[in-house]
Amino acid sequence: AGCVVVAVMLTMLVRRRPRAVRCWGLVALAVLGGLVNRQLVQALEEAGVHAVGLTGADGSTFQARVHAPDGQDLGFVGAVHETRSALLDTLLKARTVPVIAPVAPLSTHAPGDRSQFYNINADMAAGPLARALGAHALLFLTDVPGVRDGAGATVSRLSPADCDGMREGGVLKSGMLPKVASALAALDARPKMLVKIAPASGDNAVLEALEVRTGTTFATDARELSHG
Repeated sequence: AGCVVVAVMLTMLVRRRPRAVRCWGLVALAVLGGLVNRQLVQALEEAGVHAVGLTGADGSTFQARVHAPDGQDLGFVGAVHETRSALLDTLLKARTVPVIAPVAPLSTHAPGDRSQFYNINADMAAGPLARALGAHALLFLTDVPGVRDGAGATVSRLSPADCDGMREGGVLKSGMLPKVASALAALDARPKMLVKIAPASGDNAVLEALEVRTGTTFATDARELSHG
């Protein structure tokens, strides 16, 4: 079967003091790459699914560049700069699920402080990893049924043009913006990939997200009805 990449956003907040900012990369590594990652692996194993926890450093799966929107210093926050899928390919062939924490070292080809790990928005990390793996599907699981229109109804299918209109009209906002941006970037890189935003609730959230009736599907043309 094809590879499915699932993005579940994990958020951490710290007070923006100089010392807190200096510790940010290590805190992200310890929590997202340590405690949270291991808890997810344990839950999968208890459910009978073989899993292994990783960060971007493992197998050089992905490396970061500094993310500073509009020149704003966000501390040790990054974006995916380059990827390498060899380790993930090996795990998937062994029928083992990689649970990837969105923290990574700085790329050797990117400027910045190399003594730290960089925290990457999970939504923004999922697209590049899906492209590197040649994934058949990319699912963004969240706490809402999908992308909602101005009236609050879930939109079943969206094209890039539809998203532009919703963004300009102020319908897309807050945490949905990076998800939609990541979905469109992934779709642009692999137009035949199934890309969806769907609810994370339920006992079979991943399988249900693959159903046509669930969530919001992105397509280069909203009239398209199939994906390769």
